[in-house]
Amino acid sequence: MSSDQTPSGEQPTAPEARDRREAVREKAQKVHAKQTRARRIRTGIIGVGIVAVVAVVAVSVTWAVTSTTSTSALSPAAAKADGFAVTDVDGAVIAQEGVDDSTSTEAGATSAATPEPTPVVTEAPEIEIRVYVDYLSTGSAEFQLANAAQLSTWVDEGAVSLTYYPVAMLTAKSNGTKYSLRAAAASACVATHASDAFFKFNNALLEQQPDVDADGYSDTELADIAQASGVSNPKV
Repeated sequence: MSSDQTPSGEQPTAPEARDRREAVREKAQKVHAKQTRARRIRTGIIGVGIVAVVAVVAVSVTWAVTSTTSTSALSPAAAKADGFAVTDVDGAVIAQEGVDDSTSTEAGATSAATPEPTPVVTEAPEIEIRVYVDYLSTGSAEFQLANAAQLSTWVDEGAVSLTYYPVAMLTAKSNGTKYSLRAAAASACVATHASDAFFKFNNALLEQQPDVDADGYSDTELADIAQASGVSNPKV
């Protein structure tokens, strides 16, 4: 029995062969569109990464100056095991319009217009974004406000995994109230007990960031911000 024959010895009909070609063509278009979209995201992340580096450098310089007076400061290296993945971005920010993939889809259709060998479908590697945030750092606030909408869009689309690492480098810069440390602890509490509200709470702390060398928010005020962010768990 030849490879072109069915188990019953019959040749595949023209419609069957056409259906198989259409299925292969459709799969090729989807793979092409996904790979094109991944390239666009990586290009965007380069810009985000540059801003992130600036924010981290700003925080690191401040930490280097104040670390001798603050025994509770945490470094990013020590916080790697304490990151919190963003799982829900609803209600946090107004997401930007998604990237129009119509052009890439048309390009994929053109490239698949003629029969091609069956493509091997490979999943694009997951893109990880890690953000170290001190809730008293102006660099952290500037980064979040500049990129929150784009990060929200990518998380909502499942295009990236986004993890925040709260640190307390500026604990000594709040008139003895240890605001940086308390805010980091509050965000960890929200992430642990109300993870769906973490991104919104994180965003709120940075949007409403107190001044350096001010007292910062009290524990009660932090709890109020958490409730306004959608936290209802009594443990928070």
